[in-house]
Amino acid sequence: MTLIDSLTDLINKTSEELAEVVTRGGLGSGHHGHAGRPGEVGGSQPKVGKSPIASFRNNVTAHYSGQTNGSLIAYDEGGNYLGHLDWREFEDEIDIAWVFVEEDQRRKGIGRDLIRQLSKEFKGQKIKPTLSTDLGTAFLEGVKGEGIIERHYGPGPHPGTGTDQDAHAGGGGWWQDNPAARGMDWTPGRNTLTAGYKEARVDPRDIAKLPGARGEEKKIEYDHVQRLAELIKVEGLKHKPLIIVEIDGTAHIWEGNHRVRAAIMA
Repeated sequence: MTLIDSLTDLINKTSEELAEVVTRGGLGSGHHGHAGRPGEVGGSQPKVGKSPIASFRNNVTAHYSGQTNGSLIAYDEGGNYLGHLDWREFEDEIDIAWVFVEEDQRRKGIGRDLIRQLSKEFKGQKIKPTLSTDLGTAFLEGVKGEGIIERHYGPGPHPGTGTDQDAHAGGGGWWQDNPAARGMDWTPGRNTLTAGYKEARVDPRDIAKLPGARGEEKKIEYDHVQRLAELIKVEGLKHKPLIIVEIDGTAHIWEGNHRVRAAIMA
């Protein structure tokens, strides 16, 4: 198997089917991360779109529209329906976040304990579980007017803010494509107007044509890409490309565009 085949296989690990999600117009919350931007989603009628499937580490697959006033559908690894959240259950100006429970702590009720702890730390704020699984991962309603509530495991500062990794309000929209980074091999789509997915069913050559979300395509250092390609030839492909899909259907490479180009070159 060539490196391109490996990359294609990596990208195509998601289901053959794309998730059908329902979105509607409405004012965004203004709480967004690096890839998000506040603003208004045009139109007031519900619209149906196709969204890639994000596969989380706990083997629960969630279909997520990635915006406020969106919908979320979850299935277990066997394809059994776990739950559905419709935008009618949400208030305006909220975001979705989720708590990841380390593998050795699963099935011990720690997800609920974390929710209780968050509730104590943010008294008077609206925090309630909206979907949970027997593996311990809990989806939380965001805090209206305060941004996303987050909990990160592992020592060291939060990669996006530099603050201590504790429960906190505000901001928290950052995107991770490096599975070696403190075990945080997950990319919840939880910004106001964007959706993030660790894997997308896109040909790697098409990925290379996508613009970088931060304008990297304008400052590609091809000698750096070439060095990466040589490294990939020796070590293989270790990083997964991350695609940001806007509500209007446009897509950007958030992390990994250099690596994708390097893999193609290799």
